[in-house]
Amino acid sequence: MWSAARYRPPVYGKHFLTVLDLMADPRVALIERVATGYRFAGRPGLRTTYRPTLAFLEHIPLALLSWAAFGRAEEPEVLILKGLKDPKAGQAPLMDYPETATTHRLRQEVLKINAFLSKARIVLLDGGPGDLDEEGQPLDPSRLTLRRSFNGGSWFSG
Repeated sequence: MWSAARYRPPVYGKHFLTVLDLMADPRVALIERVATGYRFAGRPGLRTTYRPTLAFLEHIPLALLSWAAFGRAEEPEVLILKGLKDPKAGQAPLMDYPETATTHRLRQEVLKINAFLSKARIVLLDGGPGDLDEEGQPLDPSRLTLRRSFNGGSWFSG
């Protein structure tokens, strides 16, 4: 969540954490913490995870609780430039980069594909509620966009 500014969705910040704290406050109790995230320097971390409480669900009509009720904001950045991988952690840091004619062209290519995908009718056949992807995150049928990643700090690798 706290990656380089270029890659961070504008919704995340101190105000986002404040809203989560308010929703989890025992006097409000709309959400509850399932797992507390952590991050060690140079190593993969774990995200903090919340789930809705019965009080939250009482405010939402059951008919709205389907994937069709949710939308997805565009990714803040579709071109990902990673630095050299840390051999101990096995991860590469995200890098900021200047805008050039090349980055503009590459971004436009990805955005054109994403515009097409956003209009495509794609359905997950065996992905039901509670199904997880290979990273342990819930399957999200609304995530129908691509990002293009480059490695080693080079636009020629990836």
